[in-house]
Amino acid sequence: MKKGNQRLNWMRPVLRKMNHRMLSNYNSNPQMAKTILLLTTRGRKSGQPRTTPLQYELIDGKYVLAAGWGEKSDWLLNLRADPQVEIQIGQEHYSGTAEIVEDPISIAKMLEVKIKSKPFITWVMRFEGLPLFYSRGDLEKFASGKVMVVIRMG
Repeated sequence: MKKGNQRLNWMRPVLRKMNHRMLSNYNSNPQMAKTILLLTTRGRKSGQPRTTPLQYELIDGKYVLAAGWGEKSDWLLNLRADPQVEIQIGQEHYSGTAEIVEDPISIAKMLEVKIKSKPFITWVMRFEGLPLFYSRGDLEKFASGKVMVVIRMG
């Protein structure tokens, strides 16, 4: 596990509780759909649907998700077994296919878009080793070992 993730491990139980709360409140809070989607994957062992709230960016008509816990994210492990997904954004439901992106240059490009729309995300990235004043090279180095997912609709 990467050093940054080890520092954030204490947050896992808190984030699980937050995820459950977001799932139960999602349909009653339309503001959430501006930044959060519900991703439903098929459990890799159980075959049962598993739904996870995740931050997203819409880039070139595709939904981009970051795997904050990297390879340890259950939803990512599920996608490796079956890339077919359902997503909900607000009251809209879509089917799609997930593509796992591990190339640091591609991830750095997606992170630049995310940072422009949500600059506060750099504070979280700093906990994982991104310098305060970073270059494109620093962002590519940071992206090394990270995983993002691109969902193509249809």
